[in-house]
Amino acid sequence: GGCCRVWSVRVVAYVFDPMAGPGSSGGRRVSLHVCNSFTCLSGLPVGTPRIPPEPCCSLVVVRLGASGIAIVVGCLGLLSELRSRRLPRRCAEKPVPETIVVNHHLRTKANTALTISVAIGTYNRADMVHQAVVEALQQSRKPIEVIVADDASTDHTADVISSLANTDARVRFIRQTKNLGVRNWNTALDAARGDLLAWCSDDDRFLEGHLEASAQYLEQHPEVGLVHSGFVDAVETPQGANREPRPLRSPSPICVSPDNLLPYLVRYYDWPFHASTIVMRREVWEQVGPFDPKYLLADTDWFVRAAKRFKTVLLPRHGVLNRRHPGNWSNRVGSAKMQAEIFEIVEHLIGERYAAQSDSVKLMPARWLARAAWRALWRVNVRLRLLLTLGARLRHGHTDAAIALWHTAGLETGRAFPKWVLDAGDKVIRLIADRRGVVADGIRESVSPL
Repeated sequence: GGCCRVWSVRVVAYVFDPMAGPGSSGGRRVSLHVCNSFTCLSGLPVGTPRIPPEPCCSLVVVRLGASGIAIVVGCLGLLSELRSRRLPRRCAEKPVPETIVVNHHLRTKANTALTISVAIGTYNRADMVHQAVVEALQQSRKPIEVIVADDASTDHTADVISSLANTDARVRFIRQTKNLGVRNWNTALDAARGDLLAWCSDDDRFLEGHLEASAQYLEQHPEVGLVHSGFVDAVETPQGANREPRPLRSPSPICVSPDNLLPYLVRYYDWPFHASTIVMRREVWEQVGPFDPKYLLADTDWFVRAAKRFKTVLLPRHGVLNRRHPGNWSNRVGSAKMQAEIFEIVEHLIGERYAAQSDSVKLMPARWLARAAWRALWRVNVRLRLLLTLGARLRHGHTDAAIALWHTAGLETGRAFPKWVLDAGDKVIRLIADRRGVVADGIRESVSPL
């Protein structure tokens, strides 16, 4: 209407009314109209006053029954959230002036050539890390150094990297005396001296032009803290390697800021980023801090912490070759454990975003509603995706993996299912698997996280 200066949203729901009298349809049509200048519920008795705008979400309780109230409350909470949050959006390509831009503690001159350091952590992957280093050295945008931190490997990794260092002075080799795990990744990045830091897992390889495209975007957009890209799966088996490019999210860059991080994670839950495609400014690493060893998916936790403070951009290109092989980290962790950790990380983000400002201050109704709505949306999203993955595992004969996913969905994604529900689900999964009689593809199983 004319009263709406910026936006207007209309939500219509048909809700069940348990308090409806005999002979009624048991439901009613409710129309919720919200804009930046007023909030109203149409369909109320004549003379019902409109609700003036408030700093927080206004709540109206009408005689709709529990289901109706839940829908209206959920709509109000989400719409209140949308007033201040934006969905992931495409980045506008605008020319950047030759000025100093300060944003989230970044201070970089636009269009200034930046040096790049590549950091790689490795353990017992001599042949793979050799390929990773060679690809990094051969990039069109030359890095000033490629740092390899060896986590006390017992194979011939030390000989391979030492040989590369003897032929190219840009290769720096750090060897740990004992196995440090995730902390070895931190060692590699802490040793980097470039303006930009590019991370690469030892079993991945940069694709042509990755460093050039990433550095160029950061040089032209000094307000951006880090960029990442899509990737190409390389399924490697004894029969050969098959490359499978992942579909790009968008034909143009997708900007993620602290304001729209949560919608981005919900929407792109299956892979919000690929760690080996990340190219960041040095300030980002220094201010966000190292990978947290308490997480198996320490890179996911780090990405969320970084995106809470700095603007990130997903570039519309494939940046790395993501090798799928029996020794993958995701294989060792397992799909069910990976999903559980991602759930925990995002749940923490939701709770942190909508927490009370202090222990002595109660959570405002609008923030409580928004937190409840986002948690409900996130948990439903995770459980649905887990069930879809469960179905895929069954179709390929991976019964144990399907049961593991069922237990993850029932025990680690919100309120736990009763034991009898879990047991019944186990029996149904095994019954379906027995009836289908599908034999698991051992080759594919060896290169897929189950």
